[in-house]
Amino acid sequence: MKKIAIITGGSRGIGAAVAVCLAKNKYDIAISYKENKKKAEKILTKIHNYGSSAIAVKVDLGNEKDIQNLFDTVDKKLGRISALVNNAAELGKVMCIEDFDSKILERIFAVNLIGPMLSAKEAVHRMSPKYGGKGGVIINISSTASYIGGAGEYVHYAVSKGGINTLTIGMANELSKDNIRVNSVVPGLTNTEFLNPLGGKNRIKEKENIIPIGRAGEPEEIAEAVAWLLSDSANYITGASLKVSGGL
Repeated sequence: MKKIAIITGGSRGIGAAVAVCLAKNKYDIAISYKENKKKAEKILTKIHNYGSSAIAVKVDLGNEKDIQNLFDTVDKKLGRISALVNNAAELGKVMCIEDFDSKILERIFAVNLIGPMLSAKEAVHRMSPKYGGKGGVIINISSTASYIGGAGEYVHYAVSKGGINTLTIGMANELSKDNIRVNSVVPGLTNTEFLNPLGGKNRIKEKENIIPIGRAGEPEEIAEAVAWLLSDSANYITGASLKVSGGL
């Protein structure tokens, strides 16, 4: 059976690296992107170079109808998925707790937590034997922010990722009977555009000294961990959070 994966936020950073890595592993790929269609199309070209089919769908992960459309489109164009990588997230405005704003908080939790939950719901409707599926794997991308806390900068983001860790455990326990494994990958400081609001490359250089290995991670290193957890080699692993953080 052909392996088909959806990677949310797959047009850049960790999501893009995961999409390309899974294409190397003979998956057909669907990526979602929020705004930058050209970046998404570049990733599709890379995927096609490995002989895999691929589509990109514009999605706002804070919008339930967009999420439903993503899965419906994949059904029509690629087929029934066997893997979901909940990767898309937003950092939000850098701020202290005293400056919390309900609209910003609602947006962060809509995209970073409710979006993955609704995506998982759609995946279960395609993976579970109750709905004609044959099982599958869901990988949630968390962050070391979930236990560091993000004090003075992004506590709101860190809390949303703490929710992802809890979601992983609950889903894993609930969905095991449906032959669906659920794990999370917990990246640390990673060389992507995601940290641009915090200073980008300067921020990465500034923080590398607190990482035991002494450097930031590369998106491809995170992607390899995702690919392994999706593989048959990890068949006995569910409910786990795999840190890929250089020891942090």
